[in-house]
Amino acid sequence: MKSRNIRSFFIATLVFVIFSSLSIFIWQQVNKSIKKELEIQFEIGVNETIIQMEDKLENYINLLFSLRALFSASVNVERHEWNEYIAALNINERLPGIQALEFISRVDNSKKELFIQQVRDEGYTDFIIHPKGNKKEYLVVNYIQPIIGNEPAFGFDLASNAIRKEALYQARDSNKPIVTAPIKLIQEKDEQSGFLIMLPVYSNGMMIDTVDERRKALIGYVLAVFRSNDLFINALHNISIFKNIHLDVIDEEVLLDNENILFTHQHKKDEYQAEFSEKRIINIAGRKWIFSFHELSGFSYADKGKMLPFISLGVGFTISFLISWLFFSYSRTKVKSMLLSEKITKDYKKSSKEAQESKIETEKALREAQESKSTLERLNLSMTGRELKMIELKEEIKRLKKEEKSDSIE
Repeated sequence: MKSRNIRSFFIATLVFVIFSSLSIFIWQQVNKSIKKELEIQFEIGVNETIIQMEDKLENYINLLFSLRALFSASVNVERHEWNEYIAALNINERLPGIQALEFISRVDNSKKELFIQQVRDEGYTDFIIHPKGNKKEYLVVNYIQPIIGNEPAFGFDLASNAIRKEALYQARDSNKPIVTAPIKLIQEKDEQSGFLIMLPVYSNGMMIDTVDERRKALIGYVLAVFRSNDLFINALHNISIFKNIHLDVIDEEVLLDNENILFTHQHKKDEYQAEFSEKRIINIAGRKWIFSFHELSGFSYADKGKMLPFISLGVGFTISFLISWLFFSYSRTKVKSMLLSEKITKDYKKSSKEAQESKIETEKALREAQESKSTLERLNLSMTGRELKMIELKEEIKRLKKEEKSDSIE
């Protein structure tokens, strides 16, 4: 009994191990499949992000070319014409994410006071060029839309800041759109960074084939202002993986770590080891931006992604346990049935043997009884013969006595 139970337990354990191994194999395959699917989703999200940003920035640059065309089509673009043109573009709906559109005027030091007075005559009586200084020329924010929220930038001399000045001169000399390194906007109240995209505007009719010709022909710049967080969140909030990733956008050409970050979305948790990460570089108007993607824990568990392998493993182990338990129960029941059958058979054989022995005893007793009967019968016959002889003897004695009596009488 004990050895059979041990055997049943061993077989049940073997069944559990086999089915558990199969469950682990299935779990591994499901895990690989889910991981591959998540990897594809992550890759699609990364591609969507890069394509979306490249398209957005390309549209902004095309907008600057359209603004420059406005100046090319006119001898002198007045402030109201600028404002009306910007209003007609419907930027807030068609190209959201722009903080402001500006025209930067090139002001020679000899014409500085005249320029200030001209702007004041348009109704801006408090207009000044700031920060104060005495230079050969100034690159001043003259036209700006919208003005509300961007008041501190009105009259600002972009050439007073080294990063802005470098980008302005690079655009002037190359006749190409240029993006600045990350900067803090003059109108920024928070701590987020921003950047500018600028395109030079040259005087109509002047040659601009060489660098010297461009420097002489420059009258100013059309410029788009961006707050980084506003731009990136507006551009990327519909991306499929945006809620479950950490994203850093870094200007590759800025060496100082605390000055090269354009945008950070969420914070990577130190305790979570990301399975998926990727870096992409886009070239945008003279600069290289590094997009660094890392998944967050929510990405792997989104849409029950990472839980499915563990669910399949749990189900597999449960089924394995049930099958082994059923097999063990069946084996124990079978052993009990066999033992009961053996007991019944043994009892039957014992009963049969006892019955056979009883039959033999009975037959023996019957024979003995028969023999006793025969003996009694013989004894009875013998007794009957004797009794008859005694009766005859008694009768003979009586007859003799009668005869004697008769003789005596005579």
